[in-house]
Amino acid sequence: PADGGTVTYEATSPAGAPVPTPGTLPDAISVSDPNLDPASIGCTSGTLTIQDGTTLFPFGDTAVTCTASDTEGNIATAGITVSVDDFTDPVTTVTGTFTGIEATAPDGAAVSFTVTATDNTATQTACSATGATIVEDAANPGLFTGTFDVGNTTVSCTTTDQGGNSVIDAFDVSVVDTTPPVVTVSTTPVDTSAI
Repeated sequence: PADGGTVTYEATSPAGAPVPTPGTLPDAISVSDPNLDPASIGCTSGTLTIQDGTTLFPFGDTAVTCTASDTEGNIATAGITVSVDDFTDPVTTVTGTFTGIEATAPDGAAVSFTVTATDNTATQTACSATGATIVEDAANPGLFTGTFDVGNTTVSCTTTDQGGNSVIDAFDVSVVDTTPPVVTVSTTPVDTSAI
């Protein structure tokens, strides 16, 4: 079939985008002929069934072939690509306590925080910091924990969606040591006879 070009739609969910397809004809396509047979108009795809009304097209490119004929038996066929993509950046929120965290061990303190992402498609977040290993809780996506040294450490979290759009959240984690050491004096007599 003749190449009708590419029609692009914005994804509304990780599954793709609902495309108006009245009579199985994507809304970007029109057919004109004074002797057109309306019943002859139709579009098909080798990877999905195009519904009469609305069809959910998946993320990425889908090849579609459309055919129409008139009452004189003339037939026209055209191929188009329906492309579904994500052009919208994710919106993220970072929550947690980041200042005045008391050290609990010589290597500092364990600090947890949450990165919440809102987007029309699926997102993935990765966090890193110099001198700290940060891991995401497998059972609670978006919940991160790292061990931070005493002092200020800058954390950078990058959230990316299916369309490759990304946002970066940067913040400082401040760990302090305000607890004085505890000195214990033994009152037990020391046997010096063996010295």
